[in-house]
Amino acid sequence: MSHTTVSPSVYAHNDVKRSLNLLYFDKCYICENDISVERYNVEHFLPKKHFSHLGYSWYNLHKACEGCNLAKEKKELLIRDEAGDVVDISLLDPSSEEYSVNDYITFDHNGMAKTKDVVGNADVLGKASSTVLYLNGGTSSRYSHSLPYLRLLRIQNFTSFCVDNLNVFKQRLIELKVPDVEYEVPLNAELISDQKLCQLLINVDNEFLSKEAFFSTSTRCILYPLLKVTYAELKRIKTKMREALGL
Repeated sequence: MSHTTVSPSVYAHNDVKRSLNLLYFDKCYICENDISVERYNVEHFLPKKHFSHLGYSWYNLHKACEGCNLAKEKKELLIRDEAGDVVDISLLDPSSEEYSVNDYITFDHNGMAKTKDVVGNADVLGKASSTVLYLNGGTSSRYSHSLPYLRLLRIQNFTSFCVDNLNVFKQRLIELKVPDVEYEVPLNAELISDQKLCQLLINVDNEFLSKEAFFSTSTRCILYPLLKVTYAELKRIKTKMREALGL
């Protein structure tokens, strides 16, 4: 089957888009940029031009911004065999069931991607290095060049929110993150303080850290350096406070 016969009326049907929205929310699945107000592509991870037989495969369909969709077509990101045929692409697949991107890539306080020091499959490690290069603007894609700046801006906004609103609660967060300690609703001024903290945790999760929040993988990486709690701990604190306080 030729890729020219792969019909967008099928792979980009509204039913497909609705299903992808449930998986990826309003974010590009590769760069995590916000695409809530922009046209997005139902994207083939393995390009249909070279893998037309996967044109309608659900596991090859994803929600991508136009920048990432076009970047993946660049020759430098295509993997060819000795005969010159494209057999893969040199990016990690965020939807892979064989590995997790988070096991191979992290971000520093400036939002720059970097590979983790892990032992793994050589092909996956190679893709991790190539993905970091793309995310840090090291490819010929003009959109790729903007990604470090966009993540840095997001991290700066997140840092400002934490410093201005949550830094004063750092010791309280450290107390509450102990997993075996039950949360008890305090009285008087302490109650008001905990109510404010709980609402701030709800806000910061929704805006910067949740799966729905754009660039949340990079903001989560600097959460512990800022507040001395991991994202898992923050969610646990938020949940038990919210239930007890009725927020």
